[in-house]
Amino acid sequence: MRLRTDTGVAYGKAARADSFRGNRQMSDILISIKPRYVDMILAGAKGVELRKRNARIAPGTRILIYSTSPRKALVGEASISFVERLPVEALFKRHGKLAKITREDFDAYYIGHDEGVALGLELVMSYADPVPLDVLRAINGGFMPPQSYMRAPAAIAALAGARKRGSSRVRVGQR
Repeated sequence: MRLRTDTGVAYGKAARADSFRGNRQMSDILISIKPRYVDMILAGAKGVELRKRNARIAPGTRILIYSTSPRKALVGEASISFVERLPVEALFKRHGKLAKITREDFDAYYIGHDEGVALGLELVMSYADPVPLDVLRAINGGFMPPQSYMRAPAAIAALAGARKRGSSRVRVGQR
């Protein structure tokens, strides 16, 4: 079910049509995020991740969080609580605060774009032992981290599932 708003299209928990093909839920997603934003997500302070292009990610999808350079490691995971595509001005007004982005950084990120996407994050988990890029490449030959996001390769998704032991969950928006 798609929920139309006055400023865009929202996909809520009840709006799961795009997440299913037959009776199967969409695969895990691996998403690349800058370390300063990763730290805020894992601390529970950042509850919305912003993207430029329409994210074909459905609510309930597990995302694996890859921290870009200089960290270069799979550091945690979260679940998508909502996906909302909006004009950039409405996007900043509605989600800028929980996205933990300054107006200046937001404007620089969305220069030349009319719309953007907000991904709500919940059930955030920080891995006790992050998985470095060289290990990701060893288990999935030729692995290249995505510029934005990609379907998680099966071997990496399985490794991430094993990382849950000893990891810690945080509540988004609590800090």
